[in-house]
Amino acid sequence: MSIQTIFLDVDGVLADFHNSLYASLFIDDPYKNPACLGEYRLEKVIDLPREEILRPCSDEEFWEWIPKTPDADDFIQRAEREVGRENVYFLTASIMSAAAYGGRARWVKEHYPQYFPRLIISPEKHWLAAPGRLLVDDCDDNVNAWRASGGDAILVPRPWNSKYARKQ
Repeated sequence: MSIQTIFLDVDGVLADFHNSLYASLFIDDPYKNPACLGEYRLEKVIDLPREEILRPCSDEEFWEWIPKTPDADDFIQRAEREVGRENVYFLTASIMSAAAYGGRARWVKEHYPQYFPRLIISPEKHWLAAPGRLLVDDCDDNVNAWRASGGDAILVPRPWNSKYARKQ
């Protein structure tokens, strides 16, 4: 079956969440250490308790001011060419807090206002998976769950996933 709908992940694919988080924690990029490459769980690569790592995420302004990734516009343009803008959605499993939800919505409204009505926030992305639906994501677990639920998926190479070596 051909792809009819594309779901683009926000954090890590369109929004540069990781570098913004490191800056707010006043730490260097942990993925500069080769031992951290391929590890998605931040608490495994940052020597702080999970609560401390996620503390900046409880501020709505943190989410608003995250810059786009360098390839964000390209991902959107390619998706629109493939299935048309009306069949492209933003899908995020943002941190479960009102600040994160509000900040993410404001981020989309600021950077991609045409996609604000098609922003979906769900803790379980794979619930939307089906034949003809493609997920573009930076998390191995999300991609694997999507595929297991019947959808197609692309894992975007990032230092925190299994495709990091292909990006270099």
